[in-house]
Amino acid sequence: MPSCIICRENELANLFSVNLIKFVLVDVADTHIVQTTLTHGGAEPCRVVNVSSFVGARTLNKCSADLQQRFRSDDISEEELTGLMEQFVDLAKKGEHEKGGWANTAYGTSKTGLTVLSMIHARRLTKERPHDGILVNACCPGWVRTDMAGPTAPKSPEEGAVTPVFLALLPAGATDPHGRFVSDKEVQPW
Repeated sequence: MPSCIICRENELANLFSVNLIKFVLVDVADTHIVQTTLTHGGAEPCRVVNVSSFVGARTLNKCSADLQQRFRSDDISEEELTGLMEQFVDLAKKGEHEKGGWANTAYGTSKTGLTVLSMIHARRLTKERPHDGILVNACCPGWVRTDMAGPTAPKSPEEGAVTPVFLALLPAGATDPHGRFVSDKEVQPW
């Protein structure tokens, strides 16, 4: 899969016509689709950039010590992560998630899950396909003026695109960042 580039709509036709980019939208919860997408067979490096949020890290810091430990563990599996996320949903439906050690935000919890899933996929790829050059990262574009964030957010969409594009365009042969959470083009503590 060639690198991903974000550009103006009128520039897309030119980029596609010379086969410079390929956009692939996948459901990160569908492991088969993710693995199929990563089996691209091309010479270009594959970069997986999951758009998460700093809110995920803040949310994790508001969870119980036990939950924080599991979400930050180097041995958390995709199955365990799925179970934890299902636990949050079940407890939230009953209004009991805070009693269960969870923060009071579905959005933040979803971003915690996405960031951890990115780390899990990176570890798996490092183990199973160490020479494929595939890099997986989660990133925060920042607080961007969108329909969701509103007109008072400090970053323009172009400014918000900087970190995802930076990660998508990491050069062939790059090994880092991989399995990290990145904001403002810098690896952030998790």
